[in-house]
Amino acid sequence: MRYHENKSWMKELTTEEQIREKYQEQRSQRIKSQILTYGLAYFFWITVHVQREFWSFSKTAIQAQDIPGMTVEFFGTLDSSLFFTYSLFQFMSGSIGDNFDKRLVLTTSYIIQGFAFLLLAVAGTYQFSSHAYYLFCFVIIGLSQSIVFPVLVSVIGSWFSNEHRGIITGSWGTCTNIGNIIGAQTAASLLKATDNEWKHLMTIITCLFAFNAVLIMTVFNPDPDQAELIIKVDD
Repeated sequence: MRYHENKSWMKELTTEEQIREKYQEQRSQRIKSQILTYGLAYFFWITVHVQREFWSFSKTAIQAQDIPGMTVEFFGTLDSSLFFTYSLFQFMSGSIGDNFDKRLVLTTSYIIQGFAFLLLAVAGTYQFSSHAYYLFCFVIIGLSQSIVFPVLVSVIGSWFSNEHRGIITGSWGTCTNIGNIIGAQTAASLLKATDNEWKHLMTIITCLFAFNAVLIMTVFNPDPDQAELIIKVDD
């Protein structure tokens, strides 16, 4: 007999027959919850790649504004600072997701990211040229964003049985390319419509990440145990 490590509420199920009966009773609720969790996790990671495309297109717009110090070399430094921080802290982020409430961890991550992009929107509005200001924003983004992927993968894994986990995680991984496509097309259209005002892209990402935080706190359930659902029972 195997099932996810549902805890206190499982104590009342004392026999294998009771567990199987409960498993069958929960079928409709379990499927609906799995679809909702999968869809939300898919959306959350899409927004990260939309953000990356928005920044990629913003660099061209910034160069067109001829802001002092905002050179190709500096953009390379910004991107490197983000991905270096992202890679460095991803080693620790998995354990954070395992030891703390995943809902709280993801919410905090998106709030911090949203704040950093709000700072970038302000920079775009007033055409800041301070290298330290931009570096601070990108280090914060890399740090807070590093935890999203491992936590979302963990959530997807906990909601589906081992026999289906491969196809589920594989199909979920397509959100990366979908996010890139949506981000690139949307960024190009918005910059054209706003005459290269890249601050609007940063504002949209700020709002999008704030929306993610609200969804996570109100709708997203990262743990089937919290919903008292059995995910796997052997025949």
